[in-house]
This record gives sequence, C-alpha cells and structure tokens, in this order.
Amino acid sequence: MPVVDLDLTLTQHGDGYAAAIQLSPSGEPATQLAPPTPWAFDTESLSALMADPVGYGQALTDQLFSSPRLRTAWHEASAFAHGRGSTLRLR
Repeated sequence: MPVVDLDLTLTQHGDGYAAAIQLSPSGEPATQLAPPTPWAFDTESLSALMADPVGYGQALTDQLFSSPRLRTAWHEASAFAHGRGSTLRLR
C-alpha cells in the first residue's frame, strides 16, 4: 500500500512551542498544511499521566489538536491519504 508521510515538527517558540505540519506524498513535492503555529504544551498534566499510556496519548492528542489550524491540517492530510488509498504515516 502506498504511504503518505505527515511530518509534524515541534520547535521552541518564545516561552512556549510551535507545531508545523507538512504532507509528503511519495515521489511528490512536500506541501505545508500548517505553518509553525503556537502550541500550549502542558507538561504538568502529561506528567500526571505517565503511568497511563492511553490517557497520556489522549491528553497529548487533545493538546496538539486544540489549535483549529493544526486540527484542520490533520483532517486534510487524513482525507488526502484516504482519497489515494494510502496509509498516512506520522513522522
């Protein structure tokens, strides 16, 4: 099955973080779906969930996709991969 890569880049941004999303279909130029977008990373709530991998993953997902721009980029990437019958791989 063909693969479409979704590149998620997290960087420090001022006192916080920024997340960017780029779509990289195999053999095609990459497309930026979300430029660096300020992201609130709540380390305290995640630390409290260290013993609960499912809860930790859900909390991290909720934090990351609380931004409408990042959430929309995720939906666009998912729809693109689905429309091509491809697997979406997060890198």
